[in-house]
Amino acid sequence: MNKTFVMIHGSWHGGWAWQGVERQLSKKGYRAQAPTLPGHGPGAMRLGVSHQDCVRAVVSYIQEQRLGNVILVGHSFGGSVIQKVAEEIPSLIERTVFLDALIVEDGHCVFDELPAEYVALFNDLARASPDNTMLIPGKSGVTISSRMHRRLAPARFGNSCHPNLIR
Repeated sequence: MNKTFVMIHGSWHGGWAWQGVERQLSKKGYRAQAPTLPGHGPGAMRLGVSHQDCVRAVVSYIQEQRLGNVILVGHSFGGSVIQKVAEEIPSLIERTVFLDALIVEDGHCVFDELPAEYVALFNDLARASPDNTMLIPGKSGVTISSRMHRRLAPARFGNSCHPNLIR
């Protein structure tokens, strides 16, 4: 039986971030899919999108595609999503892979797992925007190409660590 990979992107990205990996896995005979989370991607409606909305979208995607024995891969923010997906549909998940990913302790939210200076920076930038969103700031220490930067979409952040970010 061929293995099925469902790969979940991090903040600022969409399913497109996995295109190269999808091609390589497909060449090896694996099934590889990378849906885009709600509130992510160019022009996506971000207002009111919660962490649980992202989890529900992945659960629905796996169920609607009738996937089983899924190897669920999460990068960065995607790690916090796949850990909850695996809790909701454990019978459909063969393995979880956390690739440079956030793993969130029960009862915590994503911001609890980040360094305080990142949380402060993200909140400041989000408050300064008209819609409480932000792109990766130039001062963050993250180096990305201009081609890649054009594909990124703003991520929505709350001003506090609200439980809806993880539950």
